[in-house]
Amino acid sequence: MRVNTSYIRRQFYTACNGILSYSRSLSGRICQSFLLCLPLLSYCVGALDLSATCIRELAVCWNDSFRKIFGYKRYESVKLLQYYCSELPFEYICDLQKWKYVSCTSAVSARFITLYEFKLHTLHSLSLKYGFNNCVVGMNRAVTDYFAYAVLCDS
Repeated sequence: MRVNTSYIRRQFYTACNGILSYSRSLSGRICQSFLLCLPLLSYCVGALDLSATCIRELAVCWNDSFRKIFGYKRYESVKLLQYYCSELPFEYICDLQKWKYVSCTSAVSARFITLYEFKLHTLHSLSLKYGFNNCVVGMNRAVTDYFAYAVLCDS
């Protein structure tokens, strides 16, 4: 299935620009206000098998919000900044959303074969990447630790 992310990205940028124009004089809570825009990007991503291109396009939006707040240029990485702000990059957020979706569908019967295959594929790929966790809290911790290790080893 192909997903057009242009509408989602436009809505996210509109919301971020609205917050930024309103809170130019308020410097302390801008970053927290941008978190209110994250559901515009992450809504339903757990239930969709998005291509790497779609995830990258949405990740650029998320990174651009950090660039806008902290005055970074487009070519500068914001991963370390996200780490110090205790925020995950969008790719990791997407993985967490997939894990939550798959965890919620455990009671779905096997007659939904496509959903079942998606669930098995998703569980397998996430457990290979982050290690197996049988609860959402454990998976959240594993993803956060994986990101922290990636950032700290990169620096």
